[in-house]
Amino acid sequence: MLLTTTYSSFSQIITYITQNADEQFSYTGEVSLIVNYITYLVGLTSAPSLFKFKKLFLLAALCYFFNYALYLLELENIGGLIISIIGAIVGGYGASILWVSQGGYMMRLFKTNKIE
Repeated sequence: MLLTTTYSSFSQIITYITQNADEQFSYTGEVSLIVNYITYLVGLTSAPSLFKFKKLFLLAALCYFFNYALYLLELENIGGLIISIIGAIVGGYGASILWVSQGGYMMRLFKTNKIE
């Protein structure tokens, strides 16, 4: 849950920073946020078919790390916009994997412990 919460906060902070940075395109934050959520929605359609929860948690964390690392590059031209979009795609897919995996893992725990 902490990974999800920090990722959402990070996405909002990055959007704010890119909207207010003079040296970047003024719409980079909005574009990356939109791409992130579209990828998240599309990723939710494929994520339910995945069942190895530990590997999925690791994959989601790696996606988040990759997304964070791309923002550290701080490119100021069209390359920065492209890097932001790539990061948003990877981050959105990682978010969809994480959310579905958390729910699946919780359901498995409930069934294992006979909690209804």
